[in-house]
Amino acid sequence: MNFRFLIITYFFSALTSCNPQSSNWKKIKKTQNVYPKDSIISFVDSTDFFVQTVWLNTAYRRYAYKKYCHRKIEVTFKRPRSRVENELREDSLLIAKKLLSEFKKWGVAHFVGQILTSDNLIIFFYTDDEANAKLTVFDPEPNTESFQDDAEWKTYYGLFSNN
Repeated sequence: MNFRFLIITYFFSALTSCNPQSSNWKKIKKTQNVYPKDSIISFVDSTDFFVQTVWLNTAYRRYAYKKYCHRKIEVTFKRPRSRVENELREDSLLIAKKLLSEFKKWGVAHFVGQILTSDNLIIFFYTDDEANAKLTVFDPEPNTESFQDDAEWKTYYGLFSNN
């Protein structure tokens, strides 16, 4: 298989570098384990109108450093596409693992969940300011990416409402 690699660009802002929380976060990253041990659960959620499989990383339910990792990244892949389907068959979390590995090269990044429907694979991450990422190349190529500030991790907790 010929993989193109995810290229992530990031930007440091003057606000981030002067923010007192930023210096505190730098100290925490050097002295604490900012990655809890993954605890993935999955379940099927269905109604009369749809069926979806949800994977949640419950290790982040009480994560102590959420305020430093407030950037939510949501990546969507359309289905069915042979490359997406092949990777899902190999490992249902393979695409998420590959993306997470690339995000971690730039800063602190957390895989918190994914949703699989008949039409889409949607993967959710939270990152710190240093991993203020922009997806430019990844194979399979995502159909959409969104980057939003979500300091309260509302999207993450919303995934639990189906469980």
